[in-house]
Amino acid sequence: MSQARDHISWSVSADVRLNDFLTQTEWLPRADHFILGQRVAEGLTWFAHSGVGYGRFRTGAAPTSPKEAALFTYLPWESPAPPGAPGEPLKVDGERVFTRQEIDWPLQLGPVKLVPYALGEAAHWGEDRTGDDLQRLYYQVGARASVPFWRTFPEVESPLWNVHGLAHKVTFDAEFAFAEANRDMTMLPLYDPLDDDGIEALRRRFAVRTFGVPAGTVATIPLPFDERFYALRTGLAGWVTSPVETADDLMALRLGMNHRLQTKRGLPDQRRIVDWMTLDTNLTIFPNADRDNFGTAAGLLDYTYRWFIGDRFTLVSTGLFDFFHDGTQLITIGGYLDRPPRGQLYLGLNLLEGPFRSQVLQASFSYQMSPKWIGTVGASIDLTGENIGQSVSVTRIGESLIVNLGVRVDAIRGDTGVFLSVEPRFLPKRRLTGAAGHIPIAGLEKLE
Repeated sequence: MSQARDHISWSVSADVRLNDFLTQTEWLPRADHFILGQRVAEGLTWFAHSGVGYGRFRTGAAPTSPKEAALFTYLPWESPAPPGAPGEPLKVDGERVFTRQEIDWPLQLGPVKLVPYALGEAAHWGEDRTGDDLQRLYYQVGARASVPFWRTFPEVESPLWNVHGLAHKVTFDAEFAFAEANRDMTMLPLYDPLDDDGIEALRRRFAVRTFGVPAGTVATIPLPFDERFYALRTGLAGWVTSPVETADDLMALRLGMNHRLQTKRGLPDQRRIVDWMTLDTNLTIFPNADRDNFGTAAGLLDYTYRWFIGDRFTLVSTGLFDFFHDGTQLITIGGYLDRPPRGQLYLGLNLLEGPFRSQVLQASFSYQMSPKWIGTVGASIDLTGENIGQSVSVTRIGESLIVNLGVRVDAIRGDTGVFLSVEPRFLPKRRLTGAAGHIPIAGLEKLE
């Protein structure tokens, strides 16, 4: 049950775990209240998230299949602290009460938008990983700034690239954040998960295959590859709506650039402004590198590049880089060929360096067979010669619901499964490939 009005919302919910092989929190019940963007005084803006609930944290049961059990571990936050017997799962029950408040003070200093802010939190857990109650105070102070620049080049003309004038728009962003907490976040289980169930299952196998953790024990993987510390370094704790458990000491300077090269396309008397190329990139500097970034001052370098060669063909590339030992080095290169409303083809290559290496070729194709039906096929192959898997699905576009039925082959695990999903038409479709890109808004084409 929930209600939203302007910038204020609240919700009351209850959750019960149905499958004992999944790690989930049962809420019996929980209530949350949000205030996002309330003006409280001249120039001051208020954000808040408060919640109360009774949670039953339940760790998923170990698999009974010997083949799966040989690759199974418990993640650190799924085990008691200090560690109990090997393979002992964590079960804690208790209340969780918290409030997180933030005050922003937006300032316009010429072309620079500056926003000093202060965030504070007080929280109580009935049980932590030791079984005791825990109280935590947390604060973060800092400032966010941005400044835009632009310049036009009307003389640029290229019939080959369909470019008729160029406008370069760029925004530089920066944020400095200093945060402290009086309790270590590793003392808490993740009542609010950071990953979905499938990613958590992958992380348990990752500990055995990559770091040689004995099966059935606690996954004592290096901290650089612990999802809690990755979330902390990216600044997740600086948002009032973020998962409550992931907050700890941190000092970081985040820098970013957002570039847009825009041109005009269309008939000479009907030209419209479109993006031709876009490039977004970010980098984080950690002044206390030994504590916050495993001894390296810079990290979390990423980029996203798009080249809209035509209205139907786009080249894309993304990257993510950490610079400490065995840090992730990930690059993706690919392209989309779109023929609306009938079909969309994607072909891409993922290159990964780090604790392990992979070179994965991915392809997917979706085709709209009629206004009601869409077919989709996909495949992933490691260029070392190992088949990863394939999937085939059929999507039916109904008046109110989208029904997706398909078969997925996991060649790595030697597993074949059938999946079925049902979702309302009004939900946002953010997938870059697959059938979602061809599903119009309900009623737009009078499909009903």
